[in-house]
Amino acid sequence: LFGGNDVTVQYKMIHPYHTSKHLEKMRAVGKVSDAQSTKDYVFDTPFEREMKREVFKIVRRGREFGTWGFFFRAFMYIGIMATLQYLWVTVGPSWTLALCLGVSQASIGLNVQHDANHGAASKKAW
Repeated sequence: LFGGNDVTVQYKMIHPYHTSKHLEKMRAVGKVSDAQSTKDYVFDTPFEREMKREVFKIVRRGREFGTWGFFFRAFMYIGIMATLQYLWVTVGPSWTLALCLGVSQASIGLNVQHDANHGAASKKAW
């Protein structure tokens, strides 16, 4: 996916709360030399600190996991899928029902599972 390039910037963007302790748990696959590494991104700049400050005004530390909105969306998508599955069994299959069922399953995968994979659903690592 990253063509053998250093993915530190992408990792920090996806996991902004992770510290060096999180990285110690991971197995090192290889090292990127300074000649290979691009210096396009500088960490801990005034802009980055200001951006985090503004985000933390909206998303409070410690409350970013499993908000009521996340669980509402999860139960809504799962409820829609269960209803469509029930209709599939009782009424019978149709192209419209198949399309709606596929979209409902994709909604679970793209919204609920994606957020859960990034640790938004729970503080536990499972």
